[in-house]
Amino acid sequence: MIKIISPRHRIESESYSLFFPCLDCPGAGWAPTCDKNGNVSAERLAEVEQHRADPNYGAPYVQTYHHSYMEPAIARCYCGAEIALSDPMDNDCRKCGRIYNSSGQEVRCHAREADEPYEEDF
Repeated sequence: MIKIISPRHRIESESYSLFFPCLDCPGAGWAPTCDKNGNVSAERLAEVEQHRADPNYGAPYVQTYHHSYMEPAIARCYCGAEIALSDPMDNDCRKCGRIYNSSGQEVRCHAREADEPYEEDF
């Protein structure tokens, strides 16, 4: 098994929008991106003020969105190259052609050792 130099880990973040609910159509509205305090970029201020004054929209509030994803482990191949172990079974070394699973175990023998041509992934 090859050496894992950076274990996989979860990345979490939040984003925010200033939601102006449409009073005529429940669930619909206008929502520019903002910070957690409801401050929008200077480019959007005129639009925000238009929506504040529009009687078709209710009072704005900040909506919070939670995002997360897994950052794959990084391993060092026997040839010295770094490989992102993002696929459960097929993480190939672009330098030597070895193929590893997401745990760092070699799943197929090296193409040159097997005396087979190495095919690039499409």
